[in-house]
Amino acid sequence: METKWHRETIEALGMYGKKTSIINKLNKAYAHTEDKKLRDLIKNVQTELLYTSNSTDTLPVKDMRVGVPTARVLYKYCEDVAFN
Repeated sequence: METKWHRETIEALGMYGKKTSIINKLNKAYAHTEDKKLRDLIKNVQTELLYTSNSTDTLPVKDMRVGVPTARVLYKYCEDVAFN
């Protein structure tokens, strides 16, 4: 399995910055990957991210336990695929 988009997703989840930048990076991975589970998890994270009031300027998405709980699942999944 190609891991490029899993690594791209890890990068997006660890970013500090505007929500739109993070969502755009996740959209790119979503559009190019053939991994169904990755696509489903990205879609869930994007929805949660849009509805959270947490600031991505001060906290990366992967650390948002309350506002974006699926982010930790997505991060762990991508880490397992990309580095194992």
